[in-house]
Amino acid sequence: MKKIAHTFTSLLTGLVCLLTASVATALDYSASLNFDAESQGDGRLDGTGRSEVVTRSGIDLEVSQDNPGLQLRGDYSYRFEHYENDTNSDRSSANGSSELVATLLEQRLSWLASHEISDISASRRDAADIGDDKRRRQQISTGPLITLPFSRADSVVLSASYSKIFVDDANNASLNTGNSDSDLVSANLNWQRALSPISQLRAGYQFQDFEREGIDQSTEFQRVYASFSRSLRLLSYNLTLGSNSSKSGSSRSNNGAFYQADISRDDGATQFSASASRQRSESSIGLSGLRFDTALSVPDAGDLGAGLTQENSNIQGEVDITFFDLDYRSTVNCRRCSYGAELSFAKNEYETNAAADDEVSSARLFFNYNLTRHTTLEINTDYSRTEFKIDGAQDDNSGGSLYLNWNATPNLRIELGGGYDQEEADTGANYYNAYGSLGLQYDLFKRN
Repeated sequence: MKKIAHTFTSLLTGLVCLLTASVATALDYSASLNFDAESQGDGRLDGTGRSEVVTRSGIDLEVSQDNPGLQLRGDYSYRFEHYENDTNSDRSSANGSSELVATLLEQRLSWLASHEISDISASRRDAADIGDDKRRRQQISTGPLITLPFSRADSVVLSASYSKIFVDDANNASLNTGNSDSDLVSANLNWQRALSPISQLRAGYQFQDFEREGIDQSTEFQRVYASFSRSLRLLSYNLTLGSNSSKSGSSRSNNGAFYQADISRDDGATQFSASASRQRSESSIGLSGLRFDTALSVPDAGDLGAGLTQENSNIQGEVDITFFDLDYRSTVNCRRCSYGAELSFAKNEYETNAAADDEVSSARLFFNYNLTRHTTLEINTDYSRTEFKIDGAQDDNSGGSLYLNWNATPNLRIELGGGYDQEEADTGANYYNAYGSLGLQYDLFKRN
């Protein structure tokens, strides 16, 4: 596997060098500086809490490129956090993703590369939602995609990729288990048939070989599937059905059902989308979608609930993940406002570690109102429940916030507001935290 990794890395490095000149002269980009200060009043019921002042400073970067030979999109945020009263260690945080699609032979051969970075929890059971308990996760993926047309309606798509996953240790040493970095090699064979200009039928096979560093054992995943998709003017939907199997070392193969269903509707005033999936995976990989074409789909920790399902990545072994997500937003009957709701559910069943099985349900409501052309009021409320199946323990988290956003100048935005977080946990210390904050964002430059 290491030889394969070096080969893919060398090919990607060469590709990037070849494309550097064209990228540098045709990019759209923007950069913004950010600063905010937050005062927290931590009221832990066990008496260990302390009030805190947290300052954050950082930069946001966006970049995009779209032409027949090269597509590129990236969006990153970097923050440095300082804790005045040392309730957490000073730390940096980074979130974002990027994706590149280079067309080497038009409609035949493309090269894909992607990167994503985010801060995740080391463990839903043992970690709190605080800086010292967070771990940084990065995934770098690259590989070719080949399209072989056999008729006007039929084609075969072949793809392969190598992914390197890095998971840094948390500042809270008690949450670190080691052996979190991993390697993933994937190969896909997919047949697709255009039934009409708006309908498509697909069938395929996927193979994955996964290996954690420091452990001399790999896990193989295989997936067979068939799907139907349809794209109308306002409505799009997709249904994929199949089976998963996995094998670790000399152990017997484990089989399970695979499905992925998506639906979305957008009439301009209202946007609705829903996804449901069941997959067999490894905890470091989490949920993963199927890639059929070269259309840009920038990876995001929120896609398919990936961030949620990766928050137990320190647990080694296969996991069956069931996930559901619903997103609704609208401006109907409200000319100056927008409102909506988000719901999600994730169930994780571990093959060799039943003590880690859990279910996570979450909901968020939001309301935004334009007070003036330059001023917006934002109200959010959220709730989540994590249930640990081994003993029935529950963690309930709730929160709410109200912020006033003012576009003071074309380049300067000011945010003022506050809110609260509350946890009632069978597995940890209960707390109630009220906070207030002031934030500034200044656009350094923008080209588009």
